[in-house]
Formats: sequence, structure tokens, C-alpha cells
Amino acid sequence: MNPVKVLILTANPTDSARLQLNREVNSIKDALEQATLRDRFQVTERGAVTVHDLANTILKHSPDIVHFSGHGEGERGLALEDDNGQLKLVPTDALVETFRLANTRKTVKCVFLNACYSEIQADAIYQQVNCVVGMNQPIGDKTAIQFSPQFYAALAEGCSFQDAFDHAKNFLKLDSNKEAATPIQKIRQGAANLFSEFQPIAESTSIASSSSQPTQHSTMSIGNISINGDGNLSNVIWGNGNTVSQSTNQFATSSPDLEAAIAALADLKRAIANTDALGSYEKSNAEGTVEFIEKEIQKSPPDKSGVKRAIAALKQALESVVTLAEPVTKVAELLAKAWMV
Repeated sequence: MNPVKVLILTANPTDSARLQLNREVNSIKDALEQATLRDRFQVTERGAVTVHDLANTILKHSPDIVHFSGHGEGERGLALEDDNGQLKLVPTDALVETFRLANTRKTVKCVFLNACYSEIQADAIYQQVNCVVGMNQPIGDKTAIQFSPQFYAALAEGCSFQDAFDHAKNFLKLDSNKEAATPIQKIRQGAANLFSEFQPIAESTSIASSSSQPTQHSTMSIGNISINGDGNLSNVIWGNGNTVSQSTNQFATSSPDLEAAIAALADLKRAIANTDALGSYEKSNAEGTVEFIEKEIQKSPPDKSGVKRAIAALKQALESVVTLAEPVTKVAELLAKAWMV
């Protein structure tokens, strides 16, 4: 099975402001190494990227994801280095042509531009690549270092490019980061997922054709998994047919506690919208966190650690408002029962 190849390119010319690029790269690698699908990723780094070796590096490695970290100057282009290590701007049209030529084998699935004002380049590269991430305004080192590792961590848990982007943006919101609206994404439907076994499977249930006939065992696909067997739900199978766990525990999707948690989240969201105890900024952050939890717990499998962090942040944000803090605790208790943690 071929690995997902991530090519990380960095440039920090000597005559430009210093960036913590090594810290960002290390954070990305750490995030991947701690993820469930860590063995499916292969990371290659290239620092001090010059205009002369940009195209050859992409062509040589045939990456699935190209990640650039450095400076951007909007319409003037991305800042690479010349042969003396000084700033050399790459025009946007040349950058697009680079990806057109390098992507004739259709290997590049995503381009991530972690650079200020790179939305212009993201829009242009989107002509050639199905998923592009850029920045619509300046982005600080702190935000850049927070955002990108979360994106890759989610990918390495089987998330689609869209869900990984949403997860990373919500991480910024949870931290009340004022630059949370800076990252933007351009994506086509064809950029759904890196891993085919995590693609949704159409629901199908085999049942008895007549009430007089004995009850048949059923096969049901829910989200990314299939569940085979009788009421004990003993076999949990990924979409590629490989059994990945054997359990007699009730699967979370059919859990009454999970359904109750979803209903409680809907009530909480309404309560947040109607309260006078929060300002508009706090409401927006809290509502975004609730929406993230709602969406995540209905996935198969959910990012439980991400949900736990989101609930902890929500508790902290709403602890001064009793009418909102108590429902958060209720949601946490229901999910603990549903997931038996």
C-alpha cells in the first residue's frame, strides 16, 4: 500500500522577518506520529527552497500533499530564496504552471500555503489541484504553528480534506484565536478522502421478506463502517471488508445515550443563542464549538479526543453561566456512557 507522501517546503530569506519554521515542521511531524494512521504517511522536508529547485523537488517526489511555509506578499507572489539566500518572489502565474507541469501524473491532491496573503495563489493553483489551503490576510507564527498540525492530525485519523480543515479552524476558535477566520480552503468534490476505506458506504439492510419467516441476520452500513451480525453487533468492519474489531458492545451510532447527547447539544445551542449572559463574540465561539461536537460524534469513527478537548473548552467558556454550564456537563456524561469511557 503506497504511503501518503507529504512534501514540506520552507523558505525564510535572510532579508525577511524570521519565522519559526522548524517549530511548525516539528509540530506537523509530531501530530502525524501520534495519529492512528501514522504508518500511512511519509514526510519529506526541503528547507531554504529556491526558485530553481521548486519544480524539480515537486516532480522528483511526486507528493500527495505539498505544504509551503514562509512569507507571502499577495499579488507580488510567494517569497522563496535566490542562490544567495535572499528573497526572490515567485509570480502566481509561474507557480500555477509549476503545478500544472508537476501534476501531469495527477499525484498532487492538496496544496497547503501557510503564508500571509496566499489566498491569491490558492485561487490560482485551484485550477490545477482539487484542494488548496491559503490565508486571506497576515497570519502570525503562533496561529500558523497551531493550525497546520491540527489539519494533518485530522487527516491521519481518516478525515476528509474538508473535515480536516474544519477541525483545524475550530481548534483556533476553541483557543479564542482572533486569526481563526484567516485560513481559507478551495475544494472540489473529488478531493473527498485520502483513504478509500474511510469512504462512506451506502446503507443497506437485509431483512426477512415476510413476518412468518425467521429473522435474518442483517448487514448495515453506517457512515464509514459496516456492522454485520445480529442484535449483538459483534462484527465491526471497515468499508474495505477488513474486520478491525470484535466486540459485543452496542455501537455508538445506535446508542440511546448518544441520541440523548445530540438532543442535549441542540438544546444547548438554542440556549446559547437566546442568553443575554454572553457577548456576540463569546456566543459565536460557543456555537461553533457545539456544532463541531455535534458533527464529530456522528462520524464513524468520531475523534473522541477532539470531542473531549472541545467539551473541556466549552465548560471553561461557559462555567460562569449556570444555565449553560449544566447542559455541557450533561452532554459530557451522556457521551461517557455512550462511549463507555
